[in-house]
Amino acid sequence: MTVLDKRSAILDSAEVVFSTQAGAATIDEIAKAAGVAKGTVYLYFKSKDELFISLIEERIAAYMKKTQDYLAAAASIEDIVTFLVQLRMEFVVQHFGLLNVLFQAVVPGSAEAQDRIWTASQNAQKPFVEAINRVLGPNDAAMDPQTMVVMISGMADHLVSHRIWEDGFLDAQRSAADVLGFVLPCLRNVYPGR
Repeated sequence: MTVLDKRSAILDSAEVVFSTQAGAATIDEIAKAAGVAKGTVYLYFKSKDELFISLIEERIAAYMKKTQDYLAAAASIEDIVTFLVQLRMEFVVQHFGLLNVLFQAVVPGSAEAQDRIWTASQNAQKPFVEAINRVLGPNDAAMDPQTMVVMISGMADHLVSHRIWEDGFLDAQRSAADVLGFVLPCLRNVYPGR
């Protein structure tokens, strides 16, 4: 197993263990699930907290990779916003257990963890902001593109929480359609033909 394979196996196993055991997860369990020695985990991550934060950063980085080609080709604000909502719903469904642990453990946790997660989250928004700026052109936005991305993302996140709380599960397609059903007509009004 190469260095990258080991690191990847540790991160994948950590996501499963953290998602099922939250704060009770141990490095021993993660190492066992990854098929590596406990010491191998410590070669890559100095602590359980470092492993958890690195896992979140890694998942957000993978999310960002998915945006590059699509956003470079997006021709309208509607394309960009549709992709934002659909990708966000896909991410939440794929990593729901991990995100649940994140809000229970890291958000009220250390300042360093909060800063690193916040930075990764902000970096994930940048490609969408840049794409909106490209499509609208300079000085043509009725709303700051950063604010637009934050508001639409927040709307999607809130609906996810509501649906899981109310229904006990998330129908990502329905939820994405509901957010887009509200947002897209507004955008068509403000930016006709864009």
